[in-house]
Amino acid sequence: MESILEPAETRYLWVYYIFQLVASAGHLFLALLTIFSRQIAGNGVMLNFYGIFSVTLFFDAILLYTGHIYHKTDSIPSSIRIINASIRMSGMLANACTTLTVVMRVFTSVNAALGTPLAKYLVRITDTILIIIPWTVSVPFLIAYLVQTISNPEKVVRTKYFCSFEGATITEVTSNLTLALMSLLLVLAVLTAVLLIRLRISQHGLVYINTSTDLVIGCRILLFGLYSLTTVTILSGTLNHRWSGFSDGPTLTFALTGFWAFLLFFIQPDTFDALKTCFGLRRKHRRPSFSSITASRPQQPMEFSPVGSPMLSPTLGEFGELRSDDFSLNNNKMGTWSSVPRVHHRERSIDRIKEK
Repeated sequence: MESILEPAETRYLWVYYIFQLVASAGHLFLALLTIFSRQIAGNGVMLNFYGIFSVTLFFDAILLYTGHIYHKTDSIPSSIRIINASIRMSGMLANACTTLTVVMRVFTSVNAALGTPLAKYLVRITDTILIIIPWTVSVPFLIAYLVQTISNPEKVVRTKYFCSFEGATITEVTSNLTLALMSLLLVLAVLTAVLLIRLRISQHGLVYINTSTDLVIGCRILLFGLYSLTTVTILSGTLNHRWSGFSDGPTLTFALTGFWAFLLFFIQPDTFDALKTCFGLRRKHRRPSFSSITASRPQQPMEFSPVGSPMLSPTLGEFGELRSDDFSLNNNKMGTWSSVPRVHHRERSIDRIKEK
């Protein structure tokens, strides 16, 4: 029993494993930060995303912390090879599923997307269903991998970077399904980017928006597109045997996708707010500025203006979009605008004098 390929060069191996472990620790940090900042409610999809990525990337680097980074197939115990190959492939599928669920939630959070036909179906999917989807899809593949690898441990060999189950149909099926999910993710990410850009153009000159908000949204769009495009390109090239023998460039590029995913959610404002909360850096008595009041906080309902339009300042949503409930004439929280009494304080005082 011999390895298909010799282990990669030392510098490439360390780059591969270090980024895997850094990304794993980063996702674990984001999960713990979300829990300790008491932001668990409504963040189940994100916690599921962090947990799956952290576990998958940790076991992907198992050859490093078990001391088999330079070893060939014969020198690696079959149990370690089976764990590495099984969790790596089923985890790749789980990562694609959970990333897609996050993008679906981001898409439905954009107010401009709610008018599209696709959003009518996506908004019906609850967070519970989005959490269950990655486990429902990946766990059967994990069980199938364990059954086949335990029965045929000689087919689990060490490649240049990791252990792989060679000559199995399930490997090709997993790769094709992951490719399909990441292609759908790429389409949804591009559609979300187009909607956000159009929304920003329509808001120009109408509302005050902090430059950092545009920067965060731009980074999200860029990293989502880069993450999905990289995965689709590498997977399609691997399936078409364009990069035979686990070439260094495509393998290292694919390994960085976990790190890109960590950066994607580390740069969001909620993460920095949670850091301030956990480390006590938040100012307790901060006097809000006029711009923060008018551009980021919902206002109390006021009576009609002389032109008949609500005198409300626009409120920005989680992703900088204008929320529809701030401009709706039939708001459930504030009541129907037509039912708001148009009674002034002066008229009330005159009525009281007449009664006396």
